[in-house]
Amino acid sequence: MVGFITGEKPGVFAISANNRADSTKMEDHPFDHPIHDVEAFIRNAIEIFKSHRPSIPWVIREALKNSKSYDEAVTYLAETKLITSTFYIVSGVKPGEGCVLALTKDDLYGKYSLDADNGIWYLVQTNYDRD
Repeated sequence: MVGFITGEKPGVFAISANNRADSTKMEDHPFDHPIHDVEAFIRNAIEIFKSHRPSIPWVIREALKNSKSYDEAVTYLAETKLITSTFYIVSGVKPGEGCVLALTKDDLYGKYSLDADNGIWYLVQTNYDRD
């Protein structure tokens, strides 16, 4: 499986992924923490393989390959179930095209968009949720 954590579709959009360290249990990030509980680690690894969910690099690769616009890419990224939580930082080429998507394994947790008319002309994202 080949994929990317950062990519650009020239003249259309760019995507970057960032680890989302929400208030999580090890089950949400099975490979991000030292192994304190081997049994939980094995349980998590099995769940990843059983879930048939794509990895984050694979999702980015598919978005770059198949999305024809910024909006299509954002929709695809927001709706695709993952193997772990993540942040996607997405930028477009038109004014106002820029957002941060905060995702759990199953759902969109939050979307933060550029909105220059209301003074939001840049976004900053760390590894932690905004709330």
